[in-house]
Amino acid sequence: MSDKYGKIKTTAELNKAIHAVTRERKKLGKGVEKDFSGFRDHYRPANLATNFVRQYTPWFTWTELGLGVVRGLKKRLAAPAKTKAAKALDMGGEEPETVPAGDQAEA
Repeated sequence: MSDKYGKIKTTAELNKAIHAVTRERKKLGKGVEKDFSGFRDHYRPANLATNFVRQYTPWFTWTELGLGVVRGLKKRLAAPAKTKAAKALDMGGEEPETVPAGDQAEA
């Protein structure tokens, strides 16, 4: 290891060396900080999940996945269809009239 500061004789040379060391330390600190922030961003939970999904889901398209989610939510959130018996109770015990297909325009 070279003795780079062994030849300092005056306070001006000492101050110059101190400033040089301070600049070098700040430069190295910025490099370490940049490396650490990149490491931290790479291993965020959102990035880990996204990378996992991209790596292990090439067998289906995002459109299919999105439509499947929407259909599943629709089934869970939609009101169940009423049965004929429930409709009859709503109408006061009367069976709903069925209109023949040709007579629908008149009704």
